[in-house]
Amino acid sequence: MALIKSTNTHTSTRVKATLHVKGAGGKSAAGRTRSYATVTRSAAGRCVMYSGEIYNAGGTKVARGGRGYWANCG
Repeated sequence: MALIKSTNTHTSTRVKATLHVKGAGGKSAAGRTRSYATVTRSAAGRCVMYSGEIYNAGGTKVARGGRGYWANCG
């Protein structure tokens, strides 16, 4: 899963990308970036959920998205 910033790309800000695989738990990638964050998990034959968060330079969450239900199964 990739989280791609479309604002504040001129400065490094905090981001968090999370990928959940049904029956196998979740994995997150968090840190500071100017462009994107990625997280990978093996998910063959399983459903997934994902989410992402982007913060501004002051540390305030300015964007959040993802899918909060199981899909892309198989």
